[in-house]
Amino acid sequence: DFNRLDLPPGPVLQDPNYWSAFRICTGRAVVVQSRDRSFAYSLGSDTMLAWYERYQKVAHAFQQGGDTLLTTAQKYGAKIIVSRFCIPVDASKLAQRYEVPGEGCIYVTK
Repeated sequence: DFNRLDLPPGPVLQDPNYWSAFRICTGRAVVVQSRDRSFAYSLGSDTMLAWYERYQKVAHAFQQGGDTLLTTAQKYGAKIIVSRFCIPVDASKLAQRYEVPGEGCIYVTK
């Protein structure tokens, strides 16, 4: 088990098309989330374009898994990855992996 005090600080890299209670329960920001698009749109075209580019990169990383996912997490300063599916990730690059029934997997990177 874990709680927010046991986790490294910073944002969470979460599958942008997946809503998880993890974000709320730990009080963490996420790198990008699908449901934030209307907020980005309301802030103007530059913000919307930046949101869309980030969304595409993160969604692609979750499709690819492995090193692509770890590199994307590192790029955005996220040491926590939340995925609705347990995906192959190099165990030597992880500090911890939690499999949560009904939620998927949570990875804490080194």
